[in-house]
Amino acid sequence: MLRIKNLGFSYEPGLPILAGLDFAAEPGRIVGLAGANGSGKSTLVNVLAGILEPDEGSISFEGFEGVDALERLRTTSALLPQNIDHWLLGETAEEDLKLGLDLADESVASLLAELTERWQLTGLLEKPVEVLSLGQKKRLALASALARRPALIFMDEPMSGLDWDGTKTMLADLARLKEAGVITILVTHEPGLVAPLVDDWLLLKAGGDYAFGAAPDIFARFEEFRVRPV
Repeated sequence: MLRIKNLGFSYEPGLPILAGLDFAAEPGRIVGLAGANGSGKSTLVNVLAGILEPDEGSISFEGFEGVDALERLRTTSALLPQNIDHWLLGETAEEDLKLGLDLADESVASLLAELTERWQLTGLLEKPVEVLSLGQKKRLALASALARRPALIFMDEPMSGLDWDGTKTMLADLARLKEAGVITILVTHEPGLVAPLVDDWLLLKAGGDYAFGAAPDIFARFEEFRVRPV
């Protein structure tokens, strides 16, 4: 389980982005993260992914606390960021997809082949990363993340840049992550699209206000947080 208590973060003193944040995410559940632009969604993902350091509060994960929890998150989680370009490190799609993987492990090779086919990457493997479209880059980044079998995955606007076929594949993969017991933190501006799969919602408002609860109980508060109603 991922457990967050009294989490706070600010870029400038006296101007909190996150304040007193309390919530939990259990294996096999998807937490939808929603709010208006500037409400702190991407900031929270970056804090939990270990990119930013919180000002206060505690984080526990899989029985680990504090610094140990953050280290555990770094080694067992995956991040699908909104800005893909900074996260694709290989010169070609194939090189990026295989970075850090033990290809001698048959189960890894099998999963990689499955993801390559499911995300229609076969014809892109030899292409330089810079010539890929946004949708192609997003498919590559997701396949790369899933190939690492994360215990927790952060997805920041994963549908952005995908056509309808890609969106349907993404929704199917979200369902697979639930079945596999993976914790998913999903940032979205399209709650209606993912609502059938989301178990809990964390709504953020600029300045630190938040609401957390199970779907559909929290749907009534969407407009209060400037989130498109479901």
